[in-house]
Amino acid sequence: MHAPPQAAVPPYDPPAQDLVAELRTHAAETRGQDRQFHDRLDGLLPRLSDVRILRDVLAEDAADDDADRRVAGHLRTPAGGARAAEHAHRWWPLFAERPDLLAEFLGDDVDGYPTGAPGLRPEPGPLGYLDYDRWVDSPAVALTVLEQFPVAPEALVARLTALAVGRTRYRHAARRALATHPRAAELARKGLSDDDASVRASAAEWLAALGDTDVPAPEPGWELPAAVPGPVRGLPRAVVGHIDLFLQESTLQGIPRADVERWLALARPDVRLGAGWDGPVAARLGSPLMLPADASVPATVHDDGDVREHQLLATIDLSAIPPGATDLPLPPDGHLLLCANPDLEIYPEGSAVYVPAGAPVVERQTNYDWEPYEYDTPEDLDEDLRRAGELRVGHGYTLPDVTKELRAVHPRAEEIMYVWDGIPDTVGPAGGSGEWRLGGHAFDHEGWGDPAARSAALHEQTGRSEPGDWVLLAQWDGLPMASVYWTITREDLAERRFDRVEVCMYSNP
Repeated sequence: MHAPPQAAVPPYDPPAQDLVAELRTHAAETRGQDRQFHDRLDGLLPRLSDVRILRDVLAEDAADDDADRRVAGHLRTPAGGARAAEHAHRWWPLFAERPDLLAEFLGDDVDGYPTGAPGLRPEPGPLGYLDYDRWVDSPAVALTVLEQFPVAPEALVARLTALAVGRTRYRHAARRALATHPRAAELARKGLSDDDASVRASAAEWLAALGDTDVPAPEPGWELPAAVPGPVRGLPRAVVGHIDLFLQESTLQGIPRADVERWLALARPDVRLGAGWDGPVAARLGSPLMLPADASVPATVHDDGDVREHQLLATIDLSAIPPGATDLPLPPDGHLLLCANPDLEIYPEGSAVYVPAGAPVVERQTNYDWEPYEYDTPEDLDEDLRRAGELRVGHGYTLPDVTKELRAVHPRAEEIMYVWDGIPDTVGPAGGSGEWRLGGHAFDHEGWGDPAARSAALHEQTGRSEPGDWVLLAQWDGLPMASVYWTITREDLAERRFDRVEVCMYSNP
């Protein structure tokens, strides 16, 4: 019988003596001061080909009875955890010698989730909010390091397999850690006969990723609770992973899973538009205003005959919005022009214009005569918008703000949203998720209420007053302490009645 495969731990090349001397000084000056030790280690890491160099320097001190653990502790700091992938090739030899430390990083299971190393749960900050800035997802860190192993340590294979055939977001990293293991396919196939349907689905997904064409992969979003709406289930892995993180944190905060799943039934997908996303280019901001020659420049005509043109804020190429990215009946192509004169009125002058695909357009001259919030002139606002450049598509999901009506049906809603608002944003790019969104629930930063419901209230006499009929078409959060919303009924959107869009603005200048 062959011995199980093990990772061969290579020796490190002798470091330069001046680096060793600097490490000794670092160790001596930070003895007993873990924070200073890790703060300074963050700057030293790029100069270390292997963290065992530092470990061996620490081991020279007889008072340091576990130099491995002290060095490994750097990955339990926010800075070290955030840069685990960048330095994983420096870390894996240390953990190959000490797989027990990786087991500690993974922690125990609670409802299928690895809890991570003790003491790494977010704690309430000074204002009572959970402080995720000091939290490290230590299971994710451990899996990142394990991906560097030539072959996963046999002592951790059972643990990794359990994660790999689970339904949590950690399963993908666990499968990557097992990718070079000679029994990976065998381990996955065993899950097909498990009594748990979710394990069978996960095993089938894993085998499909390994290229096994005999086993059909489950439908996208299979790992999510059944209550999650279909349009959300098909969103990209990063978005589904954020939902999983939300479920995990809600569970660990003691909120009944059934309450969280009922609230998730209200989730809606949205499209985020920003420079940091990796999707197709879908929008540009500001001028020029391109319209068919026979179309009127969007404007409000007042009773006294005064005409106030609406400033073009964004031009969106709808053909770049992937089908199913929102749950709105958007046109599959053409351009959507979003216009508004945000001047601190609850209902600023504004409009939306749809230009069908293939329609000949020409640049139109504009004459804006209004005083924009936070800008000296409309031209200053336009110049700032144009500087943003092209905006790319990103994907996300939203949950509603907690209203009196929702609270009556979901008594734990505020508690649930407290967790959702606080967890790290694993969906957006490092530079933020973008100031523009299409679809989803409106983010009401100022507590004024759902703008879609407000639009319904405007039409109590027209038969277009059912709040459930109105949806958020777009939202812009590009002004300080202010948001602009474009809302419409689903029926009008399906019929391309963009002339019936309502525009409102919430602000707290």
